[in-house]
Amino acid sequence: MSQAWQRVSRQVAKALVVTLQKRLERLDQFTQPPRTTYAVHSPAASMPR
Repeated sequence: MSQAWQRVSRQVAKALVVTLQKRLERLDQFTQPPRTTYAVHSPAASMPR
């Protein structure tokens, strides 16, 4: 049982790492123009006045 759990945990860890890397790549693509994203998502702009 322990060996099977180790195999499963290793596979899950690899899948998590791959998904995180893909998400980071997508975030890098979205944050290519930083000025527009900061202007839209800045807390000062979203604060109600």
